[in-house]
Amino acid sequence: MGLFDRGNDPRSDQNDKLAELAGRIEALADRMHRHAAMCRYPQMAKTVEALAVQQDRHLKSFKSLLADRDLWPRPPAPVAHEGSNDWGRLSGDLNELATLGDELHRAAIRWEGIDATVAATLDRTGDEDTDYEAELRKVALKCDPQALD
Repeated sequence: MGLFDRGNDPRSDQNDKLAELAGRIEALADRMHRHAAMCRYPQMAKTVEALAVQQDRHLKSFKSLLADRDLWPRPPAPVAHEGSNDWGRLSGDLNELATLGDELHRAAIRWEGIDATVAATLDRTGDEDTDYEAELRKVALKCDPQALD
């Protein structure tokens, strides 16, 4: 496919979005690894690190999908402020994880007519992120400065 043919291919737009999602997964995994190292309590750090490792696993499967298309993850814009305490950092991670999970499900719907394997990977990853979201929410609520015991 030539340079000018790419603009007429409906898959090229979806491939670009796939590269963008992979970049966001990579950025989230990196953030979560950093935030796990900064956690005040070891048990919280252990949970956040385990979730970051799961994001690494998602990234590996996305890189495989992208490699088949001669693409690489597209890094997102850097986050201006990640939070000054565990609550702020984990709340930001939770927000990104929730948003990413929703976008993965929407992308899966768009890919159903293009490539069923990609659609299944997107859907499975979105489902897993929903599960991880619940785990991260439990951890984040434990460090909420306004929460009552």
